[in-house]
Amino acid sequence: MKLRLFPLLWSKGEARAPLRWRIPPISIELLLLAVSIWFALSANTSFWQAVVRHSGRAPDELPWLLVNVATILIATQWSLLLLFVPRSAAKFVLPVLCITTSAAAYLMHAYGVYLDKGMLQNVFETNVAETRELVSNDSLLWHVFVFGALPSAALILLPVKRFGYRHAVIRRSVCIVLSILIATGALWNAAGDLVPLFREQKELRYLVTPANYLTSAARVLTEAQPSGNSPKLVAAPDAIRITPSVPYKPKAFVVIVGETIRAANWGLNGYRRQTTPSLSQRQVINFEDVESCGTSTAVSLPCMFSFRGRRNYDERQIRATESVLHVLNRVGVTTLWRDNQAGCKGVCEGLPFESLNEALPDCRKTQCFDEHLLDGLAKKIQSNNGDILIVLHMMGNHGPAYSLRYPPTFMRWAPVCTDVNLGLCTTSALVNAYDNGVAYADYVVSKAIDLLGQISSHETGLLFISDHGESLGESNVYLHGLPYVLAPDVQKRVPLVMWLSEPLSHTLAVDISCLRRTTKTPRSHDDLPSTLLGLFDVKATAYEPKFDLLAACRRQ
Repeated sequence: MKLRLFPLLWSKGEARAPLRWRIPPISIELLLLAVSIWFALSANTSFWQAVVRHSGRAPDELPWLLVNVATILIATQWSLLLLFVPRSAAKFVLPVLCITTSAAAYLMHAYGVYLDKGMLQNVFETNVAETRELVSNDSLLWHVFVFGALPSAALILLPVKRFGYRHAVIRRSVCIVLSILIATGALWNAAGDLVPLFREQKELRYLVTPANYLTSAARVLTEAQPSGNSPKLVAAPDAIRITPSVPYKPKAFVVIVGETIRAANWGLNGYRRQTTPSLSQRQVINFEDVESCGTSTAVSLPCMFSFRGRRNYDERQIRATESVLHVLNRVGVTTLWRDNQAGCKGVCEGLPFESLNEALPDCRKTQCFDEHLLDGLAKKIQSNNGDILIVLHMMGNHGPAYSLRYPPTFMRWAPVCTDVNLGLCTTSALVNAYDNGVAYADYVVSKAIDLLGQISSHETGLLFISDHGESLGESNVYLHGLPYVLAPDVQKRVPLVMWLSEPLSHTLAVDISCLRRTTKTPRSHDDLPSTLLGLFDVKATAYEPKFDLLAACRRQ
């Protein structure tokens, strides 16, 4: 029996599959509508929850609002699919969309993340080891199988009727107009609720799947700077070294960029646990109120080494312009970036770079622990006759596999969460795993200080700062990368520690007692470039004393 309902959408043709029973072929328009409905119902849990949470409507008024929102969502997605998915490509494009959309929906719901441009940039820059950890998540694989693979199989097997060109164009045009009219009508009905909702909650658009990750991915790809094709804009072109009146030994300064370590769990900041036992026994300066430039490595890393900083943030300009490392290198300071993460994000482009993945064969198979960043460090400094700045980029406490970021001997708090599906872990187990990683970072930084303290050929110093913080399930949010205006403080507040050897503090004329009195002053990533210029006696208009951690306490 042939189906006669909706003759414009459902084909009158017969299936050609050589089966005893045959599936009636459907039109591509109806198939795209079904996919739109599927995405709206199966892939937008986070969006629906946010609409309910922020709508401000009484429970008895919510159904009408949700019906209108669902109608707008389905009709809009249908119109976009009609515009961009031709029949000839549907059997390929739709299964790919189903797979990627199911994965995106899982990550959003499981970790409470928004798939904006910054988050997609993090995804694209994730290294092999981190990807392997994430895809080992059974819950993710099961979700993708049920909500992605099975629908994809159905889409591939379902026969789609072929029409003549003119007929196909007319059908599709009619459906596009119909979808726009439906979406417009629903929007008109609910405008009083939706306009203020989306005006106040602009980030809701990053929860609409698959539009969120598709548009964000397109932005990342189209706005990416071509690597190596064009020179960077010169930063601080007037930078010069100030010749000291009194000769001194060359300086060796190490900047350790921590990964995903939040100030709230930093022992030196008064955390309930002593997660920094080693640093607490060393003469370090701990700054207690420090704000990151971003909530992800892709944003914070280029920003903290840029003279624009958070106060004048412009991603395109930051990525197109030299970092403070280029300025120091240009005036005669040797620079080296040593990495145990996913690269320097353009900060060290064209400058000496070392990766543990390349230097140590074992690191190619599994992620190496951060203490290997210190291998051969003393020799590297001692073999350099002049001033040198070395940046060590840690793996730190990068989630969700916190339990893999430290050796077993550093498991000070147990039990620990070993599942990358963090929502399945108890809060205590999750925090235990995270705190163990913080304690290991404390060990690595302290070991670096001890190593520098034994070097007599140079005057040495160190600065440790994390790139961003982390959410550990507060308000059902995990990991990091939320849009800055929405991100909780735990994603934006980071530890900052400085250590100066006695010879270096003497040469810089720094009053350590004065410096300790400034530790409660609000600081940020913006302070790093000017601090480094000041350390190496570089004069430039880009240098701003108020952003130099040491300037207020240097004796004149």
